[in-house]
Amino acid sequence: VQDAMQRVLGCRPDVKGCSRTDAGVHARRFALSFCYTGKVPAEKMVQAFNAHLPPDIRVQDSCAAPEGFHARFWTRGKRYTYTIYNARHASALLHDRSWHVWQPLDLEKMNRAARDLLGTHDFSAFCAAGGSEKTRVRTLTRADVERKDGGRVVITVEGNAFLYNMVRIVAGTLAAVGAGDRPVDVVEKM
Repeated sequence: VQDAMQRVLGCRPDVKGCSRTDAGVHARRFALSFCYTGKVPAEKMVQAFNAHLPPDIRVQDSCAAPEGFHARFWTRGKRYTYTIYNARHASALLHDRSWHVWQPLDLEKMNRAARDLLGTHDFSAFCAAGGSEKTRVRTLTRADVERKDGGRVVITVEGNAFLYNMVRIVAGTLAAVGAGDRPVDVVEKM
């Protein structure tokens, strides 16, 4: 993104994203902010940036923001969806957008375990080593599991913020519950 900015704006602004993204994560509606006082109008930036971005990164909208706006600190919440491809054999089309789990998954058990994630808790047990957060207390307002067409199982988690690799660890824990490898009350204990 900053390479495209350099080409379009003639400068390389310091970019503030609404969140970090881990390797292999695909972001939708990822917001970012930067300070720019040049002459390129905001409404022209979308087409100009997209002309210089790789095909897997697209700008959808651009607008002037209020003084002091910061994409990370002004966010109202975040939603992550984690897709499991739950079928005997892996999908060629979803291999880079899902985790293949061949064992049958019990979604009722997974949803019962997911309910224990709701509320404000210390989520240290769901943080990978290397996380640098000052506090590991987070508030989750949604945690559910749905079966979609084509063998997809989608875990959706919403909250005020997430820890390093938190959603991946949540997904792995819920899948272990669904496969019968962990008890339903494992989340509560963690």
